Amino acid sequence: MKRTLCLALAAALLFAGPALAIDPQEAAKQAYDAGDYATAAKELTTLAARGDAAAQYNLAIMYTQGKGVTKDYAAAAALFGKAARAGNALAQYDLAMMYRDGVGLDKDLSRAWLWFDLAALAQTGSDAAQSAKARDDVAKKMTPEELQDAHDMDESCRQTEIRYCD
Repeated sequence: MKRTLCLALAAALLFAGPALAIDPQEAAKQAYDAGDYATAAKELTTLAARGDAAAQYNLAIMYTQGKGVTKDYAAAAALFGKAARAGNALAQYDLAMMYRDGVGLDKDLSRAWLWFDLAALAQTGSDAAQSAKARDDVAKKMTPEELQDAHDMDESCRQTEIRYCD
């Protein structure tokens, strides 16, 4: 009887194991919420390497804040870029700010305008309005040539569904 109970328990654990496993994104969130930023960064790094745009965005935020990782604006910009090209509107907005301000990459108003515009199109409500305002504010600082470059890049990006935007 003891052996039967052990076998039944082992079988139950074997089949319930996947159901008991924590989703890596949830594990990262729990670690972050608990202040265990190193664990959160580790979990997010694994997901980001697999192309998870939400993980790329969240890890980029951690790089801008230096939580669980060394503060690194260039790494943040690279991750924001990957997530932005995957369609993450928050990453599009943050990447635009980095281009606008020259943080983590070279200042480029044309690319800032492009990513603010794409973020505005991907968002709704007040978020879309905020992105559109930021785009329009950048446009006021641009030369006609820079603005034309931005429009050309925008058209090209939309043809590739953003995946190949730079």
